[in-house]
Amino acid sequence: MTILGGAGRQPRRHRMGRAVRTQEAGWYAVDLRGSDIGPDQLDALRLAGPEPEAVEAEGFTVSETVQNGSLLTLKVAEFADLPDAHLWLLKQPPTFLVTALRDGIAGLGEAPLAAALAAGSIGGASAPRPDPPGFHPAQADAYRACLGQGTHLVWGPPGTGRTTVLKRAIGELIARGDRVLLVSATNIAVDNALSGVVKESRHGPGDTVRVGPPQLQEVADDPGVSLPLMVRERLAETAERRRATEATLVGVRARTAELAALDASLARFDPTAYFDALKLLRTPGRNPVSVRTRAETEAALLEEAMAAREASQQAAVAAQRRRDAAEESVRKWAEVERLRQEQSRVLKAAERKQADVLMAEDHLRDLREELEELDAQPPVNCLSGRLRKSFGG
Repeated sequence: MTILGGAGRQPRRHRMGRAVRTQEAGWYAVDLRGSDIGPDQLDALRLAGPEPEAVEAEGFTVSETVQNGSLLTLKVAEFADLPDAHLWLLKQPPTFLVTALRDGIAGLGEAPLAAALAAGSIGGASAPRPDPPGFHPAQADAYRACLGQGTHLVWGPPGTGRTTVLKRAIGELIARGDRVLLVSATNIAVDNALSGVVKESRHGPGDTVRVGPPQLQEVADDPGVSLPLMVRERLAETAERRRATEATLVGVRARTAELAALDASLARFDPTAYFDALKLLRTPGRNPVSVRTRAETEAALLEEAMAAREASQQAAVAAQRRRDAAEESVRKWAEVERLRQEQSRVLKAAERKQADVLMAEDHLRDLREELEELDAQPPVNCLSGRLRKSFGG
């Protein structure tokens, strides 16, 4: 059941309060103090952010609720990650119940008892049954009216044994194969009568069904009576698939965090230091021992960085296979791929620049050697040689 409230003719979401994450995965707690919402109104709940625009698009459906006084504990999918979670309830317009009742009555087919009640034709033949043991005459009359024909109105003030009469009458009707609809303005009245019928064990599993939120724990925990437990048993396979999907999405989120940590570890790789070590190996006159030591150190750092990079790439491939199950992670994976390509372009550009530096240094060394040879020659010989070359002598 949803609550009434708000202006307009369309349902709207009402923010009930801030939800705090508990220690158990997927469970949140909400303080309902100051709220007039009852236990029979805790359906159509969603967990979302503080803004109403994101409730339907980004919110999560509440699958289970447990109310203890003013504290409401609720469960959503384990992979739900809301930094500022709030609980939202669907409010219907003021005319919702009246409109639903009107439409329901208009859609009724042939119903002789309802027609007689609407026409004011109260009465009928009671069942010819003896007084049940322990019943006084008024209770026996109400009991026989329940088993008879027609429409009867029975007034039962508090303490007159209404639950006892209903329990006995419902058991008899079920035993003879009749269908019974028991309704009340309060949940506890339904539970009390239903509990008595169940204890007599005159029906099979599923013959008596409790619809709505029970107040008595013995009714709520009875899998042969409680409708939510019946539905849960029949949907066990679906629930198991849902749990498996939630576990997969939780694993994807964990691997995403692991991938971010592996990418951060690449910061330890220093391409400048690596190419400096490579240049030292190619420079003559250096101490081979010190060069080898430094090269080994740089090679170890490079190997560690490459191993971390390879592990990161493997983790990315494994996580990418699972991202189809998590649509929300696709955008993050695309961003990771873009950063990886940018990193590759930067590394290639750094390699080209370093190669240009090495070539320039080699060319500079050749020029310096040629200059040294020119400086070593005698000035006159050098000048006469140049004159002969100039005049062809």
